[in-house]
Amino acid sequence: MIADEARDWANIARDRRTELGLTQAEVADALGKSRQWLVNFESGSSAAVAQLDAVLALLDVLKLTPDLSSDDR
Repeated sequence: MIADEARDWANIARDRRTELGLTQAEVADALGKSRQWLVNFESGSSAAVAQLDAVLALLDVLKLTPDLSSDDR
């Protein structure tokens, strides 16, 4: 799936979290973030998405790997 906007990242993360059977609290604890941070992220809040280190840690917890290949359209 291509993530062009904060909402896309939010949907991917939320869907994967539920697929893994994890609660927001469990994921937030694994990240060292508050549950509210994850709520904000999953709602597409630009403030949460702007924390790249936290987003990369979230991808790691959810066992997701970003594909940063070039799109030469």
